[in-house]
Amino acid sequence: MEIEHLFSVEGKVALITGASRGIGKMIASQLQENGAKVYIASHPMDEEENIQTAKELQCHSLTVDVTNVDSIKQLVRDLEE
Repeated sequence: MEIEHLFSVEGKVALITGASRGIGKMIASQLQENGAKVYIASHPMDEEENIQTAKELQCHSLTVDVTNVDSIKQLVRDLEE
C-alpha cells in the first residue's frame, strides 16, 4: 500500500455534527477538500447557519438533535437515501 493512500478519505462519506462553525467547520472543509462526500448536521436551532455553511463548503446539510433517539434514527434514514 502506498503511503498517500493509507489515510485517504477519497470517496468516503463523512458526517460531522456541529460543523456549522469552529473546529467542526474546519474538519468538514478539509474532508471535503480531500475527496470525501461531506454531510454536516446541526441542532434544529442552528439549522439556518448550518445551511449557510453547507452552501459555503458545497456539502450537504442535515438537521439532528443528538439527544433525541427518534431524531438520530431520522438522520440515519436521511443518510441512507
